[in-house]
This record gives sequence, C-alpha cells and structure tokens, in this order.
Amino acid sequence: MRVIHTKENFKSPLHLACAKNDVHEFCKYVMFADNYMYATDTHVMVKQHFDFCNVIDKENLNGKAIHCEDFRRIFKADRIIAKEKGVEFHFFKENLTGHFDYKTDVRMPDFDLVIKRCETVIETSCVQVNPKFIEVAAKCIYDDNERDGLVFTICDQNMIKIESKNYDNQFAIIMTIPREKY
Repeated sequence: MRVIHTKENFKSPLHLACAKNDVHEFCKYVMFADNYMYATDTHVMVKQHFDFCNVIDKENLNGKAIHCEDFRRIFKADRIIAKEKGVEFHFFKENLTGHFDYKTDVRMPDFDLVIKRCETVIETSCVQVNPKFIEVAAKCIYDDNERDGLVFTICDQNMIKIESKNYDNQFAIIMTIPREKY
C-alpha cells in the first residue's frame, strides 16, 4: 500500500521574488517577522502570512532569514522543521535529510513603509487582474532593455494599458474586473 504524505513545507516559491544580483544584501533572503514571510528584489515585494506555510514549528522562523538559494533547494521538500538555529529538511522519496542555518544579522527593510504607500489609492483605480494576463502582455511588448521595465496605466473602464518605456507604437491592454464587482 502506498503512503501519501502531506507536505510540511512552504506553499509559495518566495525565492522567486528575491534578487538575482548583489544590489542589496537583504534582497538575497526570504525574511520572517511577526508571523509573516517577506521577499523582495526592490521591484517586487511579497508579504505572506505564516498561514501559507505548513512548516513544523514555524514560530521558530520569526526574526530569521533563509538565503534564497537555500530556500529554493528546500522549497519542494516533503517536510521542513524550523529549529532554533536553522531548518531541517527531508525528501522522503530520495531518503535525503539536511540542514541549513538561518541568517540572523540581515537588516530587514521597513516593509510597512512600502505597504503604507500602497494603501493610499484612488478607489476607482483598484482592479482585479489575473497575473497570467500580465505575463502574456509583458511577453508581447518588445523591449530589449528589460531593466527599464514596462509602464502600466489604469485607464477608464478599469483597463490597464501596458507600454514599453523605450519603444513607442506598441501597447497591450488588459481588461480587468472593477473592484466593486468582486
């Protein structure tokens, strides 16, 4: 008889929101504070409550950080146990067990300041968007200088116009669901 284990790990690949370069030290870590998980590359910030992880003894994560590469390696583990000094991980099929130490001296940025800046919005500018739509639109806009990114404008009828900062005469429009309808 085959035994099915419930995975006891992180549910979201937060390491994807971490920086791939050496801009800021804190950008290389998934950070934990006040029962929340944070990751940022200074362009995208993710804040996620501990409810979104099934890690055993997850309260031990508070005040700690895990390097994004270590997080990536353990993300698909079958079981993660948050110990006092680090995380213990288990891959049952491969019969593999290991341990990564936490980083405790990473200076966490003021995530609350960033979040407060996002709280002041014009109500009619709040829309619901399927992230796959943004991905498709972004892939269709030509821009050979990805560092500059794309420009998003909330338009009438709750549409988002996406344009290249570097190239005119092209755009994408995403039709969204007005906030009051969901």
